[in-house]
Amino acid sequence: MRSGTGILTGPASAAGKLAILRQLLTDGCRELAQSLSPSGEPKLELRLGSVDLGKAGDLLAAHSESVATAALRATQWDTSLLVGFDRGFLYSLVDVLFGGTGADTRFQAERNLTRIETEVVKVVFGQMALALEGSFSQMGAVSFSLARTDVPPVYDSIGRPSSMVAAATIELACAAGGGRMFVAVPQSALVFLRPPPVRKAASPAPALDPQWRSLLGNRLYGADVMLTAVLGSKQMTLGEIADLRLGQIIEIDSVSDHRVSLDCNGQKLYWCKLAQANGAYSLNVEDAINHEQEFMDDILSH
Repeated sequence: MRSGTGILTGPASAAGKLAILRQLLTDGCRELAQSLSPSGEPKLELRLGSVDLGKAGDLLAAHSESVATAALRATQWDTSLLVGFDRGFLYSLVDVLFGGTGADTRFQAERNLTRIETEVVKVVFGQMALALEGSFSQMGAVSFSLARTDVPPVYDSIGRPSSMVAAATIELACAAGGGRMFVAVPQSALVFLRPPPVRKAASPAPALDPQWRSLLGNRLYGADVMLTAVLGSKQMTLGEIADLRLGQIIEIDSVSDHRVSLDCNGQKLYWCKLAQANGAYSLNVEDAINHEQEFMDDILSH
C-alpha cells in the first residue's frame, strides 16, 4: 500500500484489509441486533455474508432491490459509507418490533412506505451508525453521523460506478422472515483499517467471601440516591429566558393524564401522580416504566 494514497497495491494487502473489515462488521452486526431489541433479548439475528472488493457499479447491482439507503459520514476519514436494505428486511423488522415473528411479511407489496415504516428506516440507520462507531472504535477514534437518508435509494454518495469499494452483505434472520442489508466502504477508507488489539483472556474471578457479599449488599441497598420528579416542560426562546424577572410565573405544558415521571440519574423509573400529604406535595407511585413500550412510543410519536 502506498502511504497516503489510499490505494491497495497487492492481493495480500486487499485480503488483509477485507479480513479486518469482516471482523469489525461482525461486531457491528451484533451491536445493531442488540440495539433493535429494546427488551434486551433479540428476536432477530444479523449474519454477515460476503465481503468483496470491486467496482461500486458491479457490487451494488446485487442490491438494486433496496428500498432505502443512507450515507454515514466519517469525518475523521473525510469520506462516507453507504448502507441500505430491501423490503424484506424492513417488513420483517417492523413486524418483530411490534411483537411479531416476521411471519406476516412473506407478501412484500411494491408500494410506498408508510409513515411508521419511514420512521423505522431513520431509526435503523441511526442505530447502524452507532453500531459501526462502536465496532470501528477498536482501531481508534472515529465517529459516524447520518448525513442523508434516501427513500427511494440513491447510490451516488459512495462515488462513481467505477469507484473501488468494499461491499458487505448482511442477512436478517428471524423466526419466519428475513431480508438483506448492505454496507459499502470506499477503498480510500480501507487505509485506516488495522487489526484490533488482541484481547487478553479474562482470568477467573476469585470467589467472594459470603460475609463480605452480605455486607456489600446491605450497604448497596442502604445507599442514598437522588430522585427527581419531572412535572412538565416549557419551550422558550433565548430572548424570553433573558427577559425573565423575579416573581414571574412560568406555565409548564400539562403532563399527559397528570402523570409525573420519577427519575434517578437521568433514568426513568416510575410513573406517578401528583398528590398532597400533610399539606405538602407528594407522589403516588402507579407503574414501573416499560422501556420497551417507551421505545415503540418514541417511534410512533414522530
